[in-house]
Amino acid sequence: MKHAMVDIEALGVTPGCVVLSIGACTFDREKISDTFTANIDIKSQTEAGQRIEGATLEWWLGNKLKLAGRVHVQAPQAALLDFAKWLLIQRNGSMRIWANSPMFDMAILGEMYRIHGGGGALPWNYWELRDYRTAVHCLSKPAKQILKGRPVAHHALQDAMDQAQVLIDFGFFERYTEE
Repeated sequence: MKHAMVDIEALGVTPGCVVLSIGACTFDREKISDTFTANIDIKSQTEAGQRIEGATLEWWLGNKLKLAGRVHVQAPQAALLDFAKWLLIQRNGSMRIWANSPMFDMAILGEMYRIHGGGGALPWNYWELRDYRTAVHCLSKPAKQILKGRPVAHHALQDAMDQAQVLIDFGFFERYTEE
């Protein structure tokens, strides 16, 4: 079965906030195989009613947010269409889509699809979503100790790849079976 890990970087923590970028990768029990990344135009999102949440903006500024270095910035509609096409191409029958947590990444992306395109049609099904945070919680105590030392890049693609690699490295799929 094919898996995808999705991560976003956003200027808020609730659906309807501005999304800076989407990063995703596909993976299986052994390796990461393909990636997707999109940097999204902030002004287009705020003009459509998406919000910048003050506390999150302050957090980013305290962590040296580098908006000036963003390249290939896309309109929200184009980024969402590209992501939907990428997911469609990656599918080979059934797919599991992971996020840290789907209640954050996928809920915010879902609201973006509602606002910017497809009348809210999502390129994933609710039953395909899986929670990376829950998977990590199920890992052994020594594995969790190792993970505490790993830095978080706060770069959507890098974080998605790092999260997928954790599931591979710690043998999550040796215990994870699905009919």
